This record gives sequence, structure tokens and C-alpha cells, in this order.
Amino acid sequence: MAETDLSEVVIGDEPLTSSNYENWKVYMQNYLSNLNIWGIVNGTESEPDEANEYKTWMTRNEMVLSAIKTSCGPEMVTHLHGIDSAKEAWDRLASIQSSEANVAGSIEETGVVLEIQHEDDDDAEPKTKVFTRWQSPKRSVSSNSSFGEQMSPLALSDEDTSDPASEDSEVGESFAESVTRFRPVYKALADDKPDYIRFRPLYKALAKGDWRTAKEIIEDHPEGLSARITSRGDTALHAAVVSGKLSTVKALLKLLPPEALEAKNSSGDTAIALSAADGTTKIAKLLVKKNKWVLRIKNQYGFIPLVMSILYEKEDMFYYIYSVTPMDELDPDKSKNGASFLLGAINSEMFDVALEVLEFYPKLAICKDRFGIPAIYLLAVKSYMFPSGSRFGFWQRCMYSSCAALDERQRTRKFGTGESVIALKRLGSLRLSTASRSGRWPQNIYSSCVKDLLEKRRKHVQVLELLKVICSAIGHMTDEELKNGKVYDTMLAAATNGNIEVFMELFDANPSLLYTSTTVSRKTLYHQAVMSRQENIFNFISSMGQRDIRATHKDNSDNNLLHYAAMLPLSSMLDKISGAALQMQREIQWFQEVEKIVQPKYKESLNKDGKTPAEVFTEQHKALKKDGEVWMKETANACMLVSALIATVMFAAAFTVPGGNEQSTGTPFFLKTPAFTIFIVSDAISLFASCSSILMFFSILTARYAEQDFLKSLPQRLVIGLASLFISIAAMMAAFGATLVIVLRSSITWAFIPVTLLASVPVVLFGLLLFPLFLDIVRSTYGAGIFTWQKVYLNNKE
Repeated sequence: MAETDLSEVVIGDEPLTSSNYENWKVYMQNYLSNLNIWGIVNGTESEPDEANEYKTWMTRNEMVLSAIKTSCGPEMVTHLHGIDSAKEAWDRLASIQSSEANVAGSIEETGVVLEIQHEDDDDAEPKTKVFTRWQSPKRSVSSNSSFGEQMSPLALSDEDTSDPASEDSEVGESFAESVTRFRPVYKALADDKPDYIRFRPLYKALAKGDWRTAKEIIEDHPEGLSARITSRGDTALHAAVVSGKLSTVKALLKLLPPEALEAKNSSGDTAIALSAADGTTKIAKLLVKKNKWVLRIKNQYGFIPLVMSILYEKEDMFYYIYSVTPMDELDPDKSKNGASFLLGAINSEMFDVALEVLEFYPKLAICKDRFGIPAIYLLAVKSYMFPSGSRFGFWQRCMYSSCAALDERQRTRKFGTGESVIALKRLGSLRLSTASRSGRWPQNIYSSCVKDLLEKRRKHVQVLELLKVICSAIGHMTDEELKNGKVYDTMLAAATNGNIEVFMELFDANPSLLYTSTTVSRKTLYHQAVMSRQENIFNFISSMGQRDIRATHKDNSDNNLLHYAAMLPLSSMLDKISGAALQMQREIQWFQEVEKIVQPKYKESLNKDGKTPAEVFTEQHKALKKDGEVWMKETANACMLVSALIATVMFAAAFTVPGGNEQSTGTPFFLKTPAFTIFIVSDAISLFASCSSILMFFSILTARYAEQDFLKSLPQRLVIGLASLFISIAAMMAAFGATLVIVLRSSITWAFIPVTLLASVPVVLFGLLLFPLFLDIVRSTYGAGIFTWQKVYLNNKE
């Protein structure tokens, strides 16, 4: 349906006011029916669950809501602020009309009818006017007077004694009398207003931390302390806590009884729950001091404040609430809070806390949280928490290996409930602060460099210990318990994510888990490891024996292990390797390695699509092959340009020697000096190396780019080309330095060292920028390979 411009819509002859609702209603219903969107209002088109249908429904809902709002007059549209549902807006207007009808009935019961005669029309008969909710009683009566000016029902109070009429007339007296009679009606209307509208000024004052204004409102309306002052059902205390103003919360708590802290909003959250999720520790301390029972109150998800604090990763808040919350709230026999807390601790990498909780309640090791996730499954998908999933540079690996592992297990068990993590935190801070006050800057620098690695090593020790504790409980589970506990799913998740630590510990706990397969597609762990390109899992399974038998298994689509090696993995798996050409090389290596272990007949085996593994590989790697070709050519073009420039410069430098030549013989003046020897040798090396690199890069540009070329041929040419280019650049800078030595030998001798240092800068930059790529190519092309399944299990266990 084409979108309708509703920016200038007026339904009927005039906008909706307090007096023409019935006419407006008829016009609006006809208008919406003509646009085929009346169902949004009458409820026949309810909010759908499907995403695509919901988007269409929202568009139609916005059209109806826009039509309703733009057809309302100024006095009526104010009642629709904050409403995003067309049906809710329609019902709101209907409710207002119903309220006004009740007011009219009240007026008739009181017998208050105003007879008003215009001053400039003596002959006119008095006009009877019913005073409605939206007409101002304080407006002067004149020839141009109108009772249409809007006024809040709260404007009339019992203390309002001002003269309502501007003139001392009979009409004025009648008007004053009407105001007196109408005051109970207006007060009743004000009481009918929702609390979140009546106390909106109170909410604004608390949100801003304006306690003076909030206090005045509370003194005038004491019921505001317990009223729901927001549409979310928040009380004044909720609003004060969310504002984060400590002084406001402290003053408000003096006015509240302890049980008021147990009030929940529409989400089931108490004030302490909101503070735990996004508040300050000082506010939480005030709330707990007032009423400790709030630590046990659950929200609509069943979470206590302690779980909220760790799920939202508020570290300081967590340490405080953990120290004051009774440990029995984490009992798995009482609720899911213990499991949710354990998973929150793992997700926040607070493994010491998780270990302590498991000491109190070992059953939590196999319990699932409210979303049905056990702790072991979360560990399996968080591979970056383990040593195998951590990526370190060369120097980081060296420093990590030299870091002494801390025995966190013994330290954790020295303390009681809630005190261990706080003590550990203080101990760590004390250690760092002592190092910073040692007075020796080398020690401070060293402490700063290794702090992150020490913390990483400490967490690795703790998570491995946590894994052992959980797996020891899994070792005693029956097959049915393994299934219900998602242990089989965990094995598949560990194989998918390459989490070798979890995979091996689960295998040690129950070796039969190695035969895990998916229920629907019948994929085995071997299939999953190959499809996800996880060589550590592949090597481990291959080392367990029966390798040839495992390789013969087919899934429900008749795909064997080689078919899975031929399938293109997810981009997240490929992105671990730099460059599309190297990614293509790794894919070919995987295919060839799996091809070695399958029986010959499986190399030509057809799946249900009638395709062999080789055909699947070619079909699914077309795009990657093309990207690899583009990457190779772009790299070769850029490097060949640099090589050509170097060759040109060094060729010219060979005939323009520094210091000049003898005119008679052409012999260089400084032929016998060491600097000249360095110059000429470096020039020759640079020229020859640059020419060699040009030839290598040119051969890359003219290659056929078949699939097998990416395995050895193209990477070898790129390695030779990059090595030659690096040598030519280094030799060129050496020749440049020797030239400066010859030219400046007798005048500026001090310049030799800085010139040499500057000349080494391009060489160093080239090495830093391209050496990692060069090293990756060398390793993948000439290295031992990534598939070393022999004795993998024994090496890992050691």
C-alpha cells in the first residue's frame, strides 16, 4: 500500500475538541475504513509475533496514530503524548469522553446551570451553558468570552479564594457560586488521574536530584511516597536510586518505613535491584542498612540483586552485595539463582568466585540457569578464556612462559563466605601499589609490562581448575543426565570453537563422549572439527585410534569426511589467516590432509546432490579463488613498482660514483677506500636483488591461477619476491650510507652515526610491516604443517 501523507489531515469539518467527539468518531471511522486500516483500532489486526509481519503492522499502526493525532485539536492532543499505539490512543480519547459525560451528569445533579447574556446584545435571550471539565471558570465574561480555554483539574484547590469574575455583576456572582459548587467535581477528576501523571513533577524533581522541590510535593501530597510515579510502576525511591543522587536517597529513606524498600515496579525490580544493575555502592549500602530482606527479593526473571550485579558486571557493587547476601540464596534446590550466578561469574571471568560457590554447592556444576545453559557449555563457547584461545606475540609468549603460576586454589579456600574475593582483590591491589612505591623505575616499568600477562596467567590457572571441578561432576552422570545436561551439545560446541581444554577434560571424564553426533544431521565430532577447521580437535581425535573407521562415517546427506573438508567454512574461521591467497592455500591443505586418511573409494563418493568431494570444493571455493588471485596480483603489482624504482636508481648509481673519476682513466678517486668497496658491493647486490624480485612478481602476474597453484607455486614465488625486495632495500640503504661517508669524510665526520641510523629506518619499517606476512607464508608453505596428530594426546597431557 502506498504511504499516505497525513501531515495535514483534518477529519470532518473541524479538529477534535471536548465537545464534538461523537461527530469526530464517525468521520474518523469512515476515513480509516476507506484506507483499510480500521482493523488496527478495532483490534482485528493485533500485534503479530513474526518479524516481517510486525514491521508491516508497525507501519500501519503509525499511519493510524498519525491520523488520530493530527486530527485532534490542541486541547485534546496533549492527552496523547507518549502513546505509540493507535488503539491505545483511540481508547484514551474514548475514556476522556466518558469522563466528561460523567462530569455533565454531576453538573445536572448539582443543578448548576449558567445563564450568560452578551453585553452588546440586550435583546438576545440568555444562553444556557453547561460548565465542562475543559472550560475555565476564572475567565472573564464579556462579549468575546469563551469557555474553551483548557485548565488542569488541579488548578482549583480548597484554598483558592480569588474572585473568579472580573466585574461585580450578577453574572459574576453566579459564576463564583458555580465555582464553589464545582470544586468537589474537579477534585474527583484530579483523583481519577493516573498517579504517573499526577506525580510527574515529583518524578522530574527526583530524576534531577532536586530534593527541595520533591520535598514540597511530598509534603503537599504524602501519598506520593508510595505512588507509582512512572508508567513503569516506579516509586519515588526507584526514581531516586536511578538518578544516582546519594543525598536525595538518604533524605528520602528518612521518610520511608523499611517495608517500603520491598516495593517492586512493573518489571518486578526493587530499588536495590536497580542499584545493583546500574547504581552506586554507597546507595546500595543505605538500602541494605534500612532493610536487609531486600537482598532476597526476586524480580520477574527470578533474579536476586546479587545476580543482577554480576550479570551487569558492576565490579565494586558486586563485591559489596556478595559480602552481605546470605549464601543460601544460591542453593540450587531453592531456585535458579545459584546457576545464574555461576554463569555470570564465568562470563565476567571471576573464576575465583565461581570456585568458591562450587565449594558451597557442588551440585551447581551440572545445573542449568533459567535459559537452560549449564556452566560447562558456557566454558566451551568461551574459548578465548583458555590458553589455547589466547593469541600472544613472540615476546608475550616468552614472558607468559616465564610467569610463575599462582596457586589461587589454596588462597581462595582460606576465606569464608564472601570474604575471599574481597581479600584477593585487596591483596592484588596491595602488591601493585607496593611495586609502584619501590622507588626503582626499572621495576615499575617491568611491573607495568607484565601486569596484564600475570593477570592472564592467573585467570588461566583458575579457569582450568574450574573446568576440572565441573568435569569431575560430569564423570558420574548417566547417559540420560548427559543428554539433559547438554553435555553432548557441549562436546559439539567445543569442537566447533576449537576449545581443546574443554574437549580433553570431557573426554577424560567420559571417553564415550567421543562418539557424540548430532541428532538430525548425524554429524560426528570428526565432521564438526573438519567443517570448523579446528586442527587441534582434528589432531586429538585422530590420535585416539580408529581414525580410518571414523573417517568412513556419513551424515544424513551422504556427505563423508572429505565432503566436509571440501565445504567452505564460515568467514570467521577464514579471517584467522591473512590474505585470500593464504586462505585458499589453507583450504587446499585441509582437503589434501583429509584425503590422506579416507579410503580411496570415498574420494569419488557422491552425496545426495550427486557431487564428489572435489566437485564440492571447486564449486564452493570459486569466490575465494578469485579473491586470492586479486590479492596476489595487487601485492605483486605494488612490490614490483618498488623493485623497479630501486633497480633504476641503483643502475644509475653504478655509473655516477661518489667522489668522481679521473678524467684520463675514468678510475674512481676513492676506489681503494673501504667505504667505496661497501658502496659498489651494496649497489650490485641491490640491483641484482631488485631485478630478481621484478622477475618473481612478474611471474605471479602471468600465472594461470589454478587451484593447485595456491598450494606451493604462487606462495613460493611470493616468498622469493619479498625476500629479494627486502635485500635490495637493505643494500640500497647501505650504499647510500657509504656514499655519505665518502662525501663527508673530511668535513662532517660526526654525521656518520646518525646517518647510518636514519638509513636503517626504512629497512626496519619494511621488516615490521611485511615480516609478519612473510613469516606466515614461509610457515604455511615450508613449515611442518598444522596436522600433527601423532602423539598429540600425550603431548597435551604432559
